[in-house]
Amino acid sequence: MSTSSYNHSSGAAAGVEALAVAIADLRFNWSGATDQTLAIERFGLRTGERVLLRGPSGCGKSTLLAAMSGVVDVPAGTVRIAGTDVGALPQSHRDAFRVDHIGLIFQSFNLIPWLSVRDNVVLPCRFSAQRRQRLSGTPQDDAQKLLVALGIAEHSDTPAGNLSYGQQQRVAAARALIGTPDLILADEPTSALDPEAKDRFLSLLSREAAHSGAALLVVSHDPGLEHHFDRVIQMSEINAPKVDPC
Repeated sequence: MSTSSYNHSSGAAAGVEALAVAIADLRFNWSGATDQTLAIERFGLRTGERVLLRGPSGCGKSTLLAAMSGVVDVPAGTVRIAGTDVGALPQSHRDAFRVDHIGLIFQSFNLIPWLSVRDNVVLPCRFSAQRRQRLSGTPQDDAQKLLVALGIAEHSDTPAGNLSYGQQQRVAAARALIGTPDLILADEPTSALDPEAKDRFLSLLSREAAHSGAALLVVSHDPGLEHHFDRVIQMSEINAPKVDPC
C-alpha cells in the first residue's frame, strides 16, 4: 500500500483513457456559499485501483463523490469518469451515465425496504442496458452469486427492511457491484460498524470489486482501514479551497 507519495498528475500524462477517474481544475461552491468546498488541481484513480480518501467531517469528501457521480453540476472538462466528461452531460444524461458506470454505496444505504433483498440488488439492471449486457447470466442469477459471495444469500427473498444494519450494508454493496460498473463510490460505509465487522465488510467489498475490475474509492475519516487499499490520500492533499473547512 502506498500513501500520499503518489503523483496525481502522472496518470494524466499516460492519458485519461487509463484512468477510471480524472479530475483537473475542479472548483465547486454550494449555492449561496461564499467559501469554496472543492478546489482540486488534479486527481486520478486508475482502473481497478482501490483508494481510501480520508479527512474529517466537513472537508468536502462527500461533495467530491457528488461531483464524480454527476449529482451536482460541475464545469465541463473538470471531471472525467471512464473517459466521459461528466460536466458536459445534460442532467438527464448524467443520471443515465451514473447508473451505467457507477455503483454507489450510501452511508444510509437507500434500500427500498418493502422489496426483497434480490429485487433491491437487481435495481440498477432495470434502469441500465449496459449493466444488463455485462451480466454473466440473468439479473437474478448474478444477484444471487453476489449475495452468496457476500454471505447473505439465505435472505434473498426477505424484505430488505427486515434485515440488520450489517446485512443491509452487504445488500447495498451487492447492488453497487452488479453489472460490473467502472467505478464504485462508497461514502462512510463502515461508520456504524465495530472493528471486526469493518474489516470483514471491506475485505468482501475489495475482493468483489477486484473480481469485477471496478475501481474503488471509499471516503472515510476512520484511520483503521488503510490496509485494505492500494493507496491512501488525505483530502487536504488534493483539496485547497480558499477557506479551508478542515
